[in-house]
Amino acid sequence: MLVGLLLVAAPAAEQPARRATTGLHPQDSESREVKELNGLWRFRPDPAGAGLAAEARWQEGLPEPAQLMPVPSSYNDITQDRSLRDLLGLVWYERDFFVPLHWLTRRVVLYVGSANYHATAWVNGQPVGEHEGGHLPFHLPLESYILNFGRSNRVTIAVNNTLHATTVPPGWIQTNAAGRRLQRLQMDFFNYAGLQRPVLLYTTPQSAYLEDISITTRLDARDAHLNVFVAAAGSATVLITLRDAQSNVVTRGRMPTDPRRGGRLTVSDPMLWWPRYMSTVAGYLYTVQVEVLGPDGNVSDTYRLPYGIRTVHVESDVGFLINGQPFYFHGFGKHEDSDIFGRGLNLPMLLKDFNLMAWSGGNSVRTSHYPYSEEFMQLCDQQGIVVIDETPAVGLQGHNMVRETLPEHEPEP
Repeated sequence: MLVGLLLVAAPAAEQPARRATTGLHPQDSESREVKELNGLWRFRPDPAGAGLAAEARWQEGLPEPAQLMPVPSSYNDITQDRSLRDLLGLVWYERDFFVPLHWLTRRVVLYVGSANYHATAWVNGQPVGEHEGGHLPFHLPLESYILNFGRSNRVTIAVNNTLHATTVPPGWIQTNAAGRRLQRLQMDFFNYAGLQRPVLLYTTPQSAYLEDISITTRLDARDAHLNVFVAAAGSATVLITLRDAQSNVVTRGRMPTDPRRGGRLTVSDPMLWWPRYMSTVAGYLYTVQVEVLGPDGNVSDTYRLPYGIRTVHVESDVGFLINGQPFYFHGFGKHEDSDIFGRGLNLPMLLKDFNLMAWSGGNSVRTSHYPYSEEFMQLCDQQGIVVIDETPAVGLQGHNMVRETLPEHEPEP
């Protein structure tokens, strides 16, 4: 006999959108699952923001005519519509997804790799968060009452590409003689926009889970000392295991989940991370395995962070030093742009660029003029490429930075 169990969340009043959070890059593990939401989304331009009106409620379903749009990609070059390429204002993305029934006992988070430049997200018509800034990932925890477990769900994301005096990067709006609003920029590259990096769902345990890992390194004559700082919810203790590239245990320890105190691991005769052409083994990575202990003393959450043991210093009389050795930058300024994809994550083009850098003897890259994707940074670590990572503050000048931008982005007390 088959017995069916239907779980229906009680309807809830719409809540105001919360600010998105930061977090670790999603990964599968013993305690975590990742579900891709990449692919073809329903899409509709809305430059005037009509869909945000109370009577419109596009977050409950995009009206026709809607079209298909690939994610990740910039929307600008996908169609033959010049008005979409040069659009200023809002666009809407929407797709359905399935939530497994066993996720009912898990914490579920929506991850967006980037959305240029302001994004507001809804799930099943309920606001789940918003984020400003087009070049960094953000995480939106989803309350269980919002989701339909064991059934289909809908995610909607409205993205606004408008740049003004207090955005990073800044811009301004002009109106021409025909009454058309035009985006003016203080930067020398095209203002690609949309959902340009992967969109994912991931789960963690509900009660005790890892929130963040930070590691600093100090080298002496023979040993490497790793200071590991961990933030975790619902736990006071974590187990740290360092494994080499062959997964052999190098060292392990137990430490508190205190992002201010942390704990230390010591590695004797470590394999250091070196850039290309400074060692026969470039880009050597260990794995830092972090296990969060729950209230019962058992492992609740597991996360594995690839980590290269290295130090970086700048000395006025010597220059830029990696592991105490002078480093000379042989490299390139780069953009994420490619044909059709725009600034969307394009793995074939990314690997082609890395192969071209290797062919030309390059060992470094500058991320002109904004932070690149987490996938790019991970690949640089694996390939032994030194990164000059830029903030997206291109065009930020003294007068508007001091008077307008900084006051707008000051942290709340």
